[in-house]
Amino acid sequence: MLLDETALKAKERKELPDSAFGIPSKRIFPLHDVNHVRLAIQMFSKCSKELKPELAENIRKKATEFNIKISKDSEINKYLKGE
Repeated sequence: MLLDETALKAKERKELPDSAFGIPSKRIFPLHDVNHVRLAIQMFSKCSKELKPELAENIRKKATEFNIKISKDSEINKYLKGE
């Protein structure tokens, strides 16, 4: 999947609630649909270290909601509580 295929238009992005983002306070890493959750998983390494725990947890929640499996060897798993 190419980034352009999932790119949000500015108007669409503005209309999303803060809760639709992996980091709501910064409105980054949209997680509102299957494609964006998958993209966030792929882009997880680009997230700053201090924000990774929050992003990992929010990706996990949305991945579960959309029935997306996160690979056992994914970096995301290092940041999940109780994992």
